[in-house]
Order: sequence, then structure tokens, then C-alpha cells
Amino acid sequence: VNPPAMKGAPTKPVNATVKLVMVAPPAADLLAVFQGLATAWQGSMIREYPLAGLRALRWQFPYRRNAMDKELAVSVHALTGSPHHLAVREALLGNTDGILFLLPLDPRQRQACIQSMQETSHIVKQLGADLRDMPLALFYTQAHLATANAIRDWDRLLECDRYQIPRFCLHSATDEGAQLAIHALIDRILATPRLRVL
Repeated sequence: VNPPAMKGAPTKPVNATVKLVMVAPPAADLLAVFQGLATAWQGSMIREYPLAGLRALRWQFPYRRNAMDKELAVSVHALTGSPHHLAVREALLGNTDGILFLLPLDPRQRQACIQSMQETSHIVKQLGADLRDMPLALFYTQAHLATANAIRDWDRLLECDRYQIPRFCLHSATDEGAQLAIHALIDRILATPRLRVL
């Protein structure tokens, strides 16, 4: 996972809408995550919709970084249930502006996290893009189950420092880190020429 470094504040809104996808191991309770995140964002709506025989979630909210900025309509999509078939994830990732990776730090889920990220990289390539060019942000969850060394190992594996990937350790979906991660990801999208997975 090697996105390029992106520096500076957002330059301008390039569209009235931003689509994000949250990718997580199949065992993750993404509905609970969405519900927790939505409590911090006024005007949030969570909807469930069918996608190729599975259930998908869409969390929508209005976004304005500063009072003078144009308001954006942000939607975050995710799959629920297990397994997450690659064909369905491909449909979900179409026309995506950025990706949020939810990575539980429970050592028992490490391989599932790696597999989820590898599959996502493969799908993005199949769609004609490169994950290295996509704005990304990381949610490290279950931080109480990991040592500081384990977190640094993840950072090295994902080359977070080299590519300036925003990452946050979340103790709950409602804590400040969750909001900061979403702000950081949207800022990266707005500071970058429009690049969507078509």
C-alpha cells in the first residue's frame, strides 16, 4: 500500500460529492462503526442497500471544513457480513474517491487484515488504477490488544511515514481520532486532482 505523499491544505472542492469506501476484515461490525461515527456528524443518515446479493451500508453526511467552504455531500460505503466476495467489493469500489482501511490490532486478525488490503489493491488494479495513487487513511482499532511495537510494525509494513498516510488509533468509533481521520482523508482528496476508480 504505497500512496504518494500529499502535502498542504485543500486547494478547492472539485466536486459537490465525495465517495469513500471503508474496507475491513469480514468479521468487523461495520454497522456499529458507522453508528458510532454518525453520532459525531450532524445531518448523518445510515442506509442499508442490496449489492449483488449481499448487504451494503451507506453513511451520508454534509461536510464543510470551514464556514467559507462549499458544502460537500460525503458518502461512506461498506459491505457487511462474511465473506466479502471480490466481485461484490469490485462493484463497491467503483467510482471511489478515497479508501478508509479499518485494521483491528488484535493479532488474531492480522492475516485477515493483510488479505483484505491485498484484495483491495488487486481490485483497484483490475479497475484500471493503482492503490498507490488513491487517497487513503487508516483506522487502527482494538488498540488495547496491541503493544506499541505492534503498532510500529504495522506502520512500517504499510510505509505510513514514507507516504504520509494518515492513521489513528481508535478506542471507539465516537472518539476524536475517527473525526480526524475522515477530515484528513477528505483533505487529501480535495488537495489532489480528481482521480476516481472508474
